[in-house]
Amino acid sequence: MQIPTLQDLGTELQRQGTDAVREQANRLSRFRTSAVLMLADACILALVVSMMIELRSYFSEGTISLGSYLQIIGILVVGNAVVSAWRGLYPGYGMCVIAQLRSTVYSVAGVFGLVIAVSFFSKEWMPYSRSVILASFVLSIPAVALTRMAVRRLLSNLPWYGVPVLVIGQSTMARRIVETLNNHKRIGLRPIAIVEPDSQEAEYGYYMGVPTIGGLEHIPKIANRFAVSHAVVTMPHSAAEKTSEILSSYCQPFAHVTVVGEHVPPSVVWISNVANDTWMSSEIEQRLQEPALRFKKRMLDLVIGIPLFIVSLPVMAVVALAVLVTSGRPIFYSQKRFGEGRGTFRVFKFRTMVNDSAERLRSLLAADDEAKTEWELYHKLKNDPRVTRIGRFLRKYSLDELPQLWNVLRGDMSLVGFRPLTNQDKESLQSIGRNIPTRLYQSTKPGLSGLWQVTLRSEVIFEDRVHIELYYMRNWSIFLDIYIILRTVGTVLNGKGAY
Repeated sequence: MQIPTLQDLGTELQRQGTDAVREQANRLSRFRTSAVLMLADACILALVVSMMIELRSYFSEGTISLGSYLQIIGILVVGNAVVSAWRGLYPGYGMCVIAQLRSTVYSVAGVFGLVIAVSFFSKEWMPYSRSVILASFVLSIPAVALTRMAVRRLLSNLPWYGVPVLVIGQSTMARRIVETLNNHKRIGLRPIAIVEPDSQEAEYGYYMGVPTIGGLEHIPKIANRFAVSHAVVTMPHSAAEKTSEILSSYCQPFAHVTVVGEHVPPSVVWISNVANDTWMSSEIEQRLQEPALRFKKRMLDLVIGIPLFIVSLPVMAVVALAVLVTSGRPIFYSQKRFGEGRGTFRVFKFRTMVNDSAERLRSLLAADDEAKTEWELYHKLKNDPRVTRIGRFLRKYSLDELPQLWNVLRGDMSLVGFRPLTNQDKESLQSIGRNIPTRLYQSTKPGLSGLWQVTLRSEVIFEDRVHIELYYMRNWSIFLDIYIILRTVGTVLNGKGAY
């Protein structure tokens, strides 16, 4: 998609009507993405069923013909395509990933339920193996979800992927939205222009290649000339009346409008953009304060954590041996961290630093002002001289944190949550938001992974990290945890942003 220059934008605003060529390009983009996603879904469903048939044949005396299951595979493929299209998953531009994941689970569960019902009542017409069908169902949900994430990431590098979006609002906040959408192209919303409300005070020019103009009267014209169906409105809390005016008077041409408040981190808006995260909401949920939801979260930790701990034991044995051989004892490192309530617990890791790391840190911060500033902002150092050679490798792929699975099983931590707080973290936290964040942290378990780890990784200052963690605690859901767990796998394998 070609972003117009300021001159192009000015020329187009003099014309009337909708550009048919751009409208056709948007339709073509939606069709291409939908077709690729549909094909990917079909391939992964067929592959999963085929694998389960082969596995069933291997462990049983007789053999199961793949050809006899073609009817079931066909029903799964067609049914999933129809339901997914109906739920808006094709192409899913601008759809938050939690809504995508939830719809994926419902779509796959629905078509497998149909297959199970038809197979049960039509045994002569269609083969029926409970183990094959059930195993395929369990494996298909994560397989389809991960495949869709991977396909969107690949497609986002292509010039035709996505549709134009108009960003409306105050300069600083609008630029954060543009930066987020450009850095996360998988969302499928390509900023075409920034429109600031005040034409006199607007910062005309470009930000990340996107032109900035002033004047709300231009919004309908841009929507028509560039066939824009999405808009993002972002204004400070103090401009509530102005935001209401923009929504009621200027956003009628858009089929989709996202309102982003100043305290909502843009990097997570399209992960779980529920209504109560905007300035317009009169209610803020604290979902992890509800006992029923906390019980569900604990059950998820055990269901996933127990097998994960068992599978990781051989890996931990190899890592322990590597630490012992390369840097000696101790193999493990433990530190007191603040968790749920006002209590503390011992968090376990593989040792990645030299034994006198605390003394070296004090000396470094006293002698290096730049390192001191970095430490105060991020609570860590990108080029930390205390980290051992094997430690750098372990940190890059988060292997040093595997022993924390034991903390999860014990109930000290959750698989997903906020990063366990150190003394310095707690002191910094108390200076943010008049202790309101502190109370939320005290009523929630810390996590092995978290929302900020899979979005911004270590490339975020401490205060922004706090806002993202509070966003997670207020908007928790089973699907949000599942999404973060799936993203953690890709983030760890990539090793980007970890140090």
